[in-house]
Amino acid sequence: MPLSFTMGVDVFQDEPQKGGSGSGFRVKQDQESLDESFDSQNLHDVEDFSPSLSSPSSTMVEPSKNVTLMQHVKSTLKSKTMKYTSSSNTIPSNSNNKNSKESWKLWIRDVVVEISKFWKSINSQNKKVIALIAAVLILVFTVTSLTATPKNRGSSSSPPPSSSSAAVKGNLETFLSTVTSDAILHDPSSFQYMAWQWLEQENAWKDATKAAVPMLLERYGVLVLDMHLRTGPTRESVAKVGVSTCDWAGIQCNANSGFVETINWAGQALSGNLPQELGLFTNGLKTLDLAENEIYGTLPEGLFHCKKIQYLYLHDNALRGELSPSFGNLKNLVQLYLGLNQFRGSIPRELGDVRGPRPLRYLSLYKNDLSGPIPQDMTFKMMFYLDLSYNNFEGPLPRSWSEGEWRMRHIRNLFLNNNKFTGTIPTNYPQMGNGRMEMFHVGDNQLTGAVPGGYNPVTFMSSLELHHNNFDEPLSKEVCGLIVFLPPSSEMTNLKADCNICSCDRLCEPGYCYEK
Repeated sequence: MPLSFTMGVDVFQDEPQKGGSGSGFRVKQDQESLDESFDSQNLHDVEDFSPSLSSPSSTMVEPSKNVTLMQHVKSTLKSKTMKYTSSSNTIPSNSNNKNSKESWKLWIRDVVVEISKFWKSINSQNKKVIALIAAVLILVFTVTSLTATPKNRGSSSSPPPSSSSAAVKGNLETFLSTVTSDAILHDPSSFQYMAWQWLEQENAWKDATKAAVPMLLERYGVLVLDMHLRTGPTRESVAKVGVSTCDWAGIQCNANSGFVETINWAGQALSGNLPQELGLFTNGLKTLDLAENEIYGTLPEGLFHCKKIQYLYLHDNALRGELSPSFGNLKNLVQLYLGLNQFRGSIPRELGDVRGPRPLRYLSLYKNDLSGPIPQDMTFKMMFYLDLSYNNFEGPLPRSWSEGEWRMRHIRNLFLNNNKFTGTIPTNYPQMGNGRMEMFHVGDNQLTGAVPGGYNPVTFMSSLELHHNNFDEPLSKEVCGLIVFLPPSSEMTNLKADCNICSCDRLCEPGYCYEK
């Protein structure tokens, strides 16, 4: 026969009991069965429930079996308490007295024994009911605890930074002190301060480890550079909160290391000066392209800390100052374009092969205000394209470019026009690049003597400009033979020479040559 279970209790919404399940419910207590002495000992919080079993035949369980667990516990506690109070006039306390500790042990032991006896005396059906109620209370307590946790996390106040985050921030400040002075970093009007505040608001170092410090330094460096170059009407900031630096406009990173490898902001009407924080890109920056903008000021010394850089494009800006000998630190440079600026002074020897051949193959200093002689021992062994035109260089052309072990064996395009070079063209210049030069421009100088011959009959020379000089001997037949439509026919389509030395047919006729 199926059995039905009836709870002889009243349930209502209230605060969780002390030491209770945390479910938010409390069972109404039977005040008549609770002795007043237990209220003083916080025993009034013990829950009371009166389960009873009934069958369809209304056969009641014996009264002795219908005593509830809580009633039995209360009765036991009362008797045991009276036992101890009769001998010591008090319930065992939390004092450090040895006798009190022993009393507590005996008291707890007796309670456990009585509960065990009661548990054995009840039938199996009641045991199942009690076990079910206990399981429900445990489940409610667990669910309540779990759902309460997110409330703490959702607090409006931000949690204090972890020790790891604080260490990362401290390391950042230590490294920055080597590039940015404290005065600038804490000046509210400086871009460095604004960049740091941007990182603060983003909480960029949250959950970061010390291994992330170099990348955070690069993020700061991009921010400072971006702010420095937006002083006029220009594009919007590339910085995006919560977005990887590698995904900002114009930024590319190495797929393996994650370090910034390319900054390409060419032709974006950027205006401002270059900050020292360029020196933060020491881990992998290979390409910096800021050409065709309105950048002014001098080159910061921090730039020369980027020793891995290979391609540096700063042409067509308003940069000024002298070219630093620190260019010698950039030993991996392959292409350097500084043309169409306002640089002055001499060309530093360190740009050439000082301690051995450097990989520099493209160098353009076109249209600046550079002056002085080219060092005679300055070499560019790997040079393919060299443009020194439209400056104020003077003195003789370096013989080291065409002689010796460090001669320019790979040169194809050499532009020396519109300067103040004097003397003669070295006789072995036609053999530079192993006789495979394509363009050689020395027009608008103060060169004298004869234009040397000795070109390879099967040459690649396509453009030869010699005009507006002080040559005093006619061009040789070897030079005229370079013209594409004259026998023996080669590749040259552009010949510019003064009429007093031009002896080649067609191109030296009036209107084709240059009158002095």
